[in-house]
Amino acid sequence: MSAKSRYFFGLVPPVDLGLTAPATYLWRATGEFIHGAFAWTGHEGETIQMHYAGAHKHWMTREFLRRAFTYPFQTLGVKVIFAFLPEDKLHARDVAIRLGFRQHGDIIPGVRLWMLTMVREDCRWLNG
Repeated sequence: MSAKSRYFFGLVPPVDLGLTAPATYLWRATGEFIHGAFAWTGHEGETIQMHYAGAHKHWMTREFLRRAFTYPFQTLGVKVIFAFLPEDKLHARDVAIRLGFRQHGDIIPGVRLWMLTMVREDCRWLNG
């Protein structure tokens, strides 16, 4: 029988995600193995920025996604989640779009980032 995944929430990252700003983290682990993590930075009123990283292709389970979007939208009450992704991270951008984020423009001029947003009303992970 395989070990059950557990979810952890905290201010200290389970692994180095390369964030320099203070963040809140949610990660999923089985035993000592960390499948992936979500992090949130820049919470200001009705907005927040989301970051994510995974150890393998199937780290984003439905339960993990439900928890990841419940925290900013329902616990904090934000209305918009931002994701900024480097232009060379096409797979990460495609994942964000499949999750329900919308891309705005191609790339922020002079910054070389994709800007994506998700509004609470469009989040299909809150009730499923």
